[in-house]
Amino acid sequence: MKLRIVAVVLAAMLIISVFSVAYMAPLDPSRLYYLAINGEYVYDINSKYSPIMYNREAYVSHLVLTNSDLKCTLSYIASKKYLEISCNDKTITFELATKDAHDSTTLYEDVGSFYYESGGDLQFFLPIKFLCEYFDWEYSQLSTDYGTILRVKTPEYMNSKLYLSDKIYRTASNVLEAYNKYVKAFESPSPAVVQPSQSANPEPSVEVEPLIVFLTFEGEPNEYTGMIADMLEKEAMPAAFFVQGEGMYGYSEELRRLSANFVLGVCPFNRYTSNLYESVDSLLSSIEETNSTLDELTFKKSLFIRLPEENRESVTPEMRDALVASGYRMWDWTIDAVSETKLNAILSNLPEPSKGPAVIRLGMNEDTYKLLPSLLSTLKNGVQGAKFTVHKLDMVDRPINMFNDVR
Repeated sequence: MKLRIVAVVLAAMLIISVFSVAYMAPLDPSRLYYLAINGEYVYDINSKYSPIMYNREAYVSHLVLTNSDLKCTLSYIASKKYLEISCNDKTITFELATKDAHDSTTLYEDVGSFYYESGGDLQFFLPIKFLCEYFDWEYSQLSTDYGTILRVKTPEYMNSKLYLSDKIYRTASNVLEAYNKYVKAFESPSPAVVQPSQSANPEPSVEVEPLIVFLTFEGEPNEYTGMIADMLEKEAMPAAFFVQGEGMYGYSEELRRLSANFVLGVCPFNRYTSNLYESVDSLLSSIEETNSTLDELTFKKSLFIRLPEENRESVTPEMRDALVASGYRMWDWTIDAVSETKLNAILSNLPEPSKGPAVIRLGMNEDTYKLLPSLLSTLKNGVQGAKFTVHKLDMVDRPINMFNDVR
């Protein structure tokens, strides 16, 4: 099994300033997956407990194993990239670098596993069907009108008075409630209506709402990458770096530093190749080439992608479907600081806080290096009554992309 990093993505916001929105993807329940352990209700889709699907293979977070009726214990051996999982007096070790697993007697080759960093914490994803077979849990997939429930049942539950068959559980579960919550999460909130004051007294001072900002850098790592990271670390500013290309090999040390202290994303390996958008396979293989290189150099793959701005009109709905099915989260930008490197011009394009967040796109080059001190100072201290809060890109964030794809 050749593993591509995958994740079920729930995302959408209106992208502004750079692109015009041309397509609103439908809410397709056939692409939604829920997780249920025993008779408990299904977990919310947009949570750290969401299952990840790829080629009909399901992966679950280690958080599910430790914080549910499964009651597993975990031990991570960072020096070997080993994750040990113990449950029901059995222990299995996942070799994250090779994707194999083993116990005291047997080697299980290429079963698949991966991890990523979220909010400073490592989160591991493991093949649930393999785990069920190994630990003697029962696994089933239940189709509903609102998506597919992945259900895991332990022997203790199967033999208890609380047991519900799959047929009964399909209608008794809270899958409709979880689906409605998912849909509501992407409805645009109505703007607040401010009523004029009826009092003769002066208006009390109002706390200024900060604009949420994401800083993103993209390109091949180079001599400026480390210097940019220095400035970000000095100001304790979170950021995401979308990397690509042969330059990754020459700056492996910088990549490992970025992997440890920031969020890494990937672009197609060669964004200028003429056949990038020739087919679904050509696009996916180029992204996977970057991810495989990243994995080779940092032992991590990325769940975040950014497509190049060139020839965006060639990205078909089928390509987006394939990206979503592979679990990728597509992030574009709302402020292009690659083309426009003047601070005043960048600030003038920032939206009101209620229409945010803003995603600033920066290069890894001399222009960015010169711009960054003033930009970071402005984001940290505010300007002309405006305030900002810089967020770290996380799996729970709703991606912003030109397609406004809500899946």
